[in-house]
Amino acid sequence: MRISTRALVALNIALVGAVIISRAPRNHDSGFQSTLFPPKASTSQVSRLFFSSADCAVELTRSSVGWDIAVGRAAYPARGEAIETFLAALSRQRPIARVSRSPDSWADFSLDEASAFAVRAEAADGTIVGLWWFGATDATGEGLYARTGRDLTVLRVEDDLSPFLSARSAYWADLRPFPAMIDEATLQDASVSKEGAARRLVGKDAGYFEEGLRSLQAIDVIDAGAQLAPADTTVSLELGDGRRVSFSLHSLGDGDYALALDDGRKYRISAWAKRRLDAYAFSAT
Repeated sequence: MRISTRALVALNIALVGAVIISRAPRNHDSGFQSTLFPPKASTSQVSRLFFSSADCAVELTRSSVGWDIAVGRAAYPARGEAIETFLAALSRQRPIARVSRSPDSWADFSLDEASAFAVRAEAADGTIVGLWWFGATDATGEGLYARTGRDLTVLRVEDDLSPFLSARSAYWADLRPFPAMIDEATLQDASVSKEGAARRLVGKDAGYFEEGLRSLQAIDVIDAGAQLAPADTTVSLELGDGRRVSFSLHSLGDGDYALALDDGRKYRISAWAKRRLDAYAFSAT
């Protein structure tokens, strides 16, 4: 029996279509609009956030004045605006598509235990408000694979979340040691001692030194229990509201310095930041 050219073309088209369909993702739906936050929960219930990856973890706690990050035995001010933006992103309505309902597929989307980035939100009494696991981005770079709660389903969500998926203290901590401390009161007096040289700063000199303190940016926070080398520089501050604050600077032996405040907080600063602070203290205005 002879088959016409037109029939062969039609058969080839049908076979190609069958191959394409067979390679399409299984269990994929057309999508729906929803929020990643649990239906009966709200962001105002969240008092603690835990972020964890394969190599590190961080805990963020809501306080009466904002958010703190726990590092060892000390609490450091955290980037509250970034945290609230992340919670708002979780709770907004967004397009969501179900990709797979099989746990066997989790590794394909970096959602297995070894690869996923985990976020847990808790209320003040320790009740779990929400659980999320985040994996790889899709081929377009615009979608992010995720799981929520105890659901086994792999979801594809619009990706405005990746910038916040960090479990490192350097990302979440407010790395400015002084602005919050002296926003409420002007620096009135400062005494600086460095390797036998000492200087008292008042008036314009105190104002100039205050500029240096406000602009200082640390690299990271340090566990308050860390043992430090002897101080290279010691500083005592008197603020306009009567408060007294002191801090010291210590070489870390790797080119950086530790800035240790009298309330127990410690920050890692660069050698460049240390030299700049010295310049503010010992240069004439």
